[in-house]
Amino acid sequence: MFLKDIFLIVRFIKWITKSRSDKIKKVFMVITNYSHLQLVELGTLTSQDIKRVNQCRRNYNKLGFAYQVIFVKLANYFPKQKPFEIIPEVLNFASLQLNIDELEIISYKKRRETIAEHQEQIRIYLNLIRFDHQAIELLNHFYLKNLPGLNNQEYYLCVLNNF
Repeated sequence: MFLKDIFLIVRFIKWITKSRSDKIKKVFMVITNYSHLQLVELGTLTSQDIKRVNQCRRNYNKLGFAYQVIFVKLANYFPKQKPFEIIPEVLNFASLQLNIDELEIISYKKRRETIAEHQEQIRIYLNLIRFDHQAIELLNHFYLKNLPGLNNQEYYLCVLNNF
């Protein structure tokens, strides 16, 4: 019975990540406004992050790269590309840490190919896993190992956050 639950949850997660319109964010309470504490705890760039950001040549690329690193650390997904999803608090925090004008993001958001390349680089840099069939198998294994015989979806979702 619990495998059915896993597949329903997996389908739900896939559906949410594919369709991130504002309406869905409101319905499922996906956070788009972050507190100062959340930004500081999750969005502060490490010295290694800054070293990686500085490998970008132009300021708008540095800001865009840093913005996406912070965004994915906070939201657990990448910002959508068309139109480029901007959360003002996150952009401001990235801008402050790098001492780069927020308006540089205007040049960055026009460069979808660069955005996509940066997302792939960030995925590798942060050791993020694509949500595909392989990830589903890992998730099933994780579920079986950590929650044997349990059928509590709420607890499962909490443990899933640690996956």
